[in-house]
This record gives sequence, C-alpha cells and structure tokens, in this order.
Amino acid sequence: MITEQEKNNILQGFENIQISIQRMLSMLDKYRSKKEVLLSIINTRFPNNSFETSVDNFLSQENFLQSLHKSFLVVPDLEDVSNQYKTFLQTEITQFNPQSMHLLQDSCCTQLDRFINRQEVFQFDITPQDNNVIIWIHQLPDQYLQYIDMLSKMQCNLHIFNQIKHIDGSIVMIGANGSGKSTFARQLNGKLSNNIVILSAQHLLYYTKRKTISATGDELDKVRAFQRNSKLSSNTDFQQLITSDMNGLINALVSQHTDCTFTYYETDRKEISFLSKTIELWNKIIEHRSLINSRTGLFVTGQNIKPYDFNQLSDGEKAVFYYIGHVLLAPHNSYIIVDEPENHLHLTICNKLWDELEKNRPDCKFIYLTHNLNFATTRSDSTILWNKKFIPPNDWDFEILPEDEIIPEILIMEIVGSRKNICFCESQNRSKLDYKLYCILFPEYTIIPAAGHRNVIDYVNAYNSTSTFVTQAIGIIDGDHHLPEQIEKWRQQKIYTLPINEIENILCDDVILQKAVDRFCADENAFDKFHNEFWKLLNDEKEHQATAYVNEYINNLFKNNFLHEKQNVESLISELQDVTSAEQIRNIYESTLKKLEEFIVNKKYNEALSFVNFKGRLTKDLTKKTIVDKYENRILDLIKKDSDLQKYIVDTYFQNFHNL
Repeated sequence: MITEQEKNNILQGFENIQISIQRMLSMLDKYRSKKEVLLSIINTRFPNNSFETSVDNFLSQENFLQSLHKSFLVVPDLEDVSNQYKTFLQTEITQFNPQSMHLLQDSCCTQLDRFINRQEVFQFDITPQDNNVIIWIHQLPDQYLQYIDMLSKMQCNLHIFNQIKHIDGSIVMIGANGSGKSTFARQLNGKLSNNIVILSAQHLLYYTKRKTISATGDELDKVRAFQRNSKLSSNTDFQQLITSDMNGLINALVSQHTDCTFTYYETDRKEISFLSKTIELWNKIIEHRSLINSRTGLFVTGQNIKPYDFNQLSDGEKAVFYYIGHVLLAPHNSYIIVDEPENHLHLTICNKLWDELEKNRPDCKFIYLTHNLNFATTRSDSTILWNKKFIPPNDWDFEILPEDEIIPEILIMEIVGSRKNICFCESQNRSKLDYKLYCILFPEYTIIPAAGHRNVIDYVNAYNSTSTFVTQAIGIIDGDHHLPEQIEKWRQQKIYTLPINEIENILCDDVILQKAVDRFCADENAFDKFHNEFWKLLNDEKEHQATAYVNEYINNLFKNNFLHEKQNVESLISELQDVTSAEQIRNIYESTLKKLEEFIVNKKYNEALSFVNFKGRLTKDLTKKTIVDKYENRILDLIKKDSDLQKYIVDTYFQNFHNL
C-alpha cells in the first residue's frame, strides 16, 4: 500500500504541474498582449534575430497548454496501484517542480509587467542595466517550449501507464510490424522516469575480453543509464554505446562481484553477487553446458567438451546471459520493457528464460513487445495487449484481450493491414525449415508459423470466415499419412497437403541433392554414398516405419471422424472392431512393410522419400556424413539464389497449390 507521505508527494506533484501550466498560460497572455513592444525591445538589442518566430511558436501552444492542464487535473486513484506504478508516479510527476525553475515563478509576470510599463509609460531608454532582463525576455519563449515538450512527454507516458496500471502480472504487447511497438519503447526512454528499463532487440552480443577490468564504482550506474536510453539507431552516440553494451554489462557484473568479495572478506557477511546469480540462472536454462567464472574470464564447459571462450557461445546462449544480467541489475520496482524477447532464442528456451526472470524479479513488471504469435500465446499468467495502431507522435490505440479470446482472433492482430494473402504453416517459429523455405518459394504471401497442422487448419478457417479483411488465407501441412478423403476435404478449405511425409525430405530430392553435390562437395561419389546410407537406414528401420504408419493411419481415422457406419450403434461397433482388430492392424502393418521392402529391393527412391519420416535425420545426419555439414542452411541459401531450382520445387511438390 502507498504511504500517506508518498500519496501527498504525488498529489503535490500534480498540483505543481497545474500551477506551472497556469503560469505559462499567464505569460503567454502577456506576450500576446505586448508582442509589438517586446519585438521592438528585442530587435533593438538583438537585430536580425528569430525572436518573433519563437514568440509565434509559443503563442500557438495555447490550446495545447489548455488540454495539458485538463489532463493533469485527472489524478489516478492512488489507493489501488502497483508498486511499479507508484514508483513511476513518484519519479515522473514529483520531479517537475516549478520552485526549481525560475522562469515558472509568479515573479516573472510581475517583472515583465514592470519592465514593459517603464518602457511604455515612462519611455525610458534601455540601459545597460537592463541587459539581463532583455536576455531573459528573449530566451523565455524557447525555454517555455522546452517545458511544454517535457510536459507533453510526461502526459504521453502517464496516458500509457494509466491504461495498464491495474493489470496484474506481465504484459505482452502484440501487433503487426509498423504498429508502433518499438516507438512505444523509445518514447519511454527513461529521461523522465528512472524505473523504466528498456532491453532492445538490436544488440551486438560481443564481449571484448580484457586482462583487467577498471572498477571506478560507477559501472552499475552506466548500465542503468544504458537501460533507460532511448536506443534510437539513428543516434551516433547510441551506435557507439550499443557496441559496448555487453562489455558494460559484464564490467558491472564483475565490479559488483568484486565488491561482494571484499565485503565478505572484511565483514564475513556473505552476499550472492549478480554475476554469480547470472551464471546460476544461465546454467539452469542452458542444459548440457556450464558457464564458469575464472581469473582469466568467462568460459563454458560440458561433458566431453573442451572449455571454450564466452564469445564462442551461440547468439542464443549469449542472449540468455544478456537478458539475465540486465534484468538482475534493473532498479527496484521497475517496468522492464523487452523489445522482441524471442530474438535469437528457441521458443522453449525463451519461455523458460522469461519464466525464471519473472520469478527472480517479482518486484518488477515485464512488458514484452512482439509480433511473434507463438510467444504471445504461450506466456502463462500474462495479459495480451493488442496494439491496434499508432498515431504519431504519441497516441497508441490499445485493447486488452480477454483471457478466453480464441487463438485465431489473436492471430489476426499480426496481419492487420497486410496487403498480402496469408499462408499458415506448421513451423514452430521463424527459425524452422518450413517457414524459411516457404518464404523463399512464395514471396507473394505473408508466411505465419502456426505450430502444428491442427492450428494451421483452425487459423485458415477462422481468418477466411472473418469479413474484416480483403485478403485470403491458405495453409500448408505435411503429408503425415493423412487419409485421401481428409486431404480432399482440407483442399476445399484452402489447406494444401504436401505429397511428401515431412518437409525435410524435399531437400533430399535427387535434383536438389545433385545440385548440392556439384556446389559443395569435392567427392564425386557423394551422391551415391548418400543413397547407400539412405537404403541402409531404411532397411534398419523398416519395421519402425511400418509401425509408425499403422499408428498414424488409425489416429487419422479417429481424429478426423472417418468411421462410416454411423446409422446405428451396432454398425458403428462392428466397423470399429474391424478397424482396430488385431488381424486388421497386422494386415496393414504387413502390407506396409512389404511396400517398404519393395522400395528397397527396386531402389524406388522417390516413392520411399515421400513415405518415410526420419524426423529430420536425412538433412542433419546423412547429409553431414556424405555431402556437407550444415546442409539445411546451405541448401536453403542455394535455393534462394537459384530461381530454376525454386520453380522445380514448386512444380514438383506444390502442384495445384495456386489453385486453392
């Protein structure tokens, strides 16, 4: 609960702002009524100056000042606010004190009146003693414009946080690209509020290791100043700052760690440092690796792994360290605004990371800015804030989505305003193969990962049933041994089913394999080696593949309601017994196994490739063994540059796709 003193300070802050605005309005009236006299005085002292323009700009602010005055008359309910919001009000409102700004004093109007009256009534000549007053008159309009700009930003921030002050837990702000999410972060740049931490998506995750670290005592202050930085990429100072971001973070962590060590040595009082806590959380989130702090720097170890340097971590692993460190160093009761929290991270790691950080900083409120639907919808105990649109310079149209809002409705948010048709795919996120391949093959579509074929189907149906949009949605799903009847039904719903069991197998098409061998491999026998390994793998796992087919066949039959005898319960029971009888299952298994053996004996590669599902091992293990390492990434890059290869893939595996 807010204390009485804190409440009084905030209320006094609102009153001070109103007083300040009233005094500016009063001075504005003075300048309007005495404009000609003031121009004459200033032009005498400062010929060829821009004073008239400054005055006109100041006078044009009257209506805006009136609206500001009205907005600050509305004081939020201070009895039921979060600690973060309370801290925000204390730092945002109470710091604008007219008593510390001499140009906002009541005496200013009196002083101006006295000076003008002397010139008008007594017609005194301007004397050298008047120089300070004249300079003050000359500078005042520009100074007031700065005050108005400051109050405008304060009003914008207050408006934003007023809308979310009653939301418990974390907030996910989601919207399409260009809807103003990053601008939202930049507006809340901490220049007015000290409890706002902004973690930008645009960071260079590199640490310049040094033999020594200078401990000046202000390392933490520098990091927190960076956290509040507006992070405008056009700012040259920021560009220089962003390159040293990781350096600054680690220096602050090491410096504070050293302070904890000295404290323990001198007082025997043990305190876990932020660096130790960062390493502890990193080790908890990143499995099969251990980050250690040694005299020579940060290193990573693991089972059967030779220790390696911090900079050899992947971008995702460094991002985990970066986020942990900054969140732990955030001031108490902060709003932590994270722009693209999924950046560099797999969705599983991403959710685990932010769950841990929210648990470790219960005093802070996390606001995530994203256009990633998977992240938004997988955050538990979070409120989704739909950023519908942004009207420059500082007006956001927000809508809080109810907890029971269906997922397809949430998906619509991302693609509002898109002029492209939509293509939903099974991909878990934008780092997966199918998303990347479809972006190359179908640039005329906005490709959206939907995490599973059922989601693809639901999203397409939901989108196309909404009359709000002029665009259409289609879907692409893997073959997965779906029944022909179901494939046809989905086709009518604009769902395209691949004629191949898994997307990875497309990259092992003979034409594509040969292209890869020609481009990447010096071994002229690589093509044959791959095929030999393929047949060996299939022969070893043919029973497993046949069993998997039986399982998928029965599941698809039931999941898609393709039992036909439904006239009465006895007919249904009879059909069910036929389908699930041991004899029937055995027959399906044996016929499938026979088909696979025929593929192997007769080397029917295309037929086998369309049937098998090795869970990506063909493009990861077999290609690495026989053709080239990192095959998927390299072949995707090749496809991206080869329009003939793109056409071949579309013609071979996406026949009638454009006729959906």
